[in-house]
Amino acid sequence: MIVAALFRLAYGFRRLLFLHGPNPANDLQFRYNEVQFWFAGKNIYCYLSEGGVYPPASHSILWPFLVDPSWMFVRYLWAFTNILGLIWLIHQLLQASSGLTIAFMMTWLLCYR
Repeated sequence: MIVAALFRLAYGFRRLLFLHGPNPANDLQFRYNEVQFWFAGKNIYCYLSEGGVYPPASHSILWPFLVDPSWMFVRYLWAFTNILGLIWLIHQLLQASSGLTIAFMMTWLLCYR
């Protein structure tokens, strides 16, 4: 399962950082366009055909990450924050499981997956 997750993470980061064309991080690009339009004073529910699916509060939450006018900078910032989040999550998992043995963890994973 870990190997499959690593392959999926590598695929996602490759799409986010290196692909150009029809399929580079579409969901982030939609949110980027929505935030740009929203804070420019335009009604995203009328202007964007693929946008306008999130409530206005989500634009203010995403604004610190998606406010920069450079799409390339936003992509790298998003990847950086995702990597920081993964590192924090792994740290928390290792800290919480410090009292557990590896044999117990493997048994738990096999029995409760």
